[in-house]
Amino acid sequence: MMINVTEMAKPFGSHKKPDNWLRAKNTQSLINALAISQKCDSADLVRVIKGGNEKLDQGTWMHRKLALHYALF
Repeated sequence: MMINVTEMAKPFGSHKKPDNWLRAKNTQSLINALAISQKCDSADLVRVIKGGNEKLDQGTWMHRKLALHYALF
């Protein structure tokens, strides 16, 4: 299950943008660990979509477990 964290973060302003969180060293370690535990590639856990239907497609999408960690950021 993927969650659009761009939409989730909108009420919190620009300091809560997903790209800020994704650049952190700890986040990269978390993504790698989750990829190993889920037996998938890290690209399967985070998707950034530009273009398409603005309401349905665009944004940064994360695996639900990553989205929970992001929510605490």
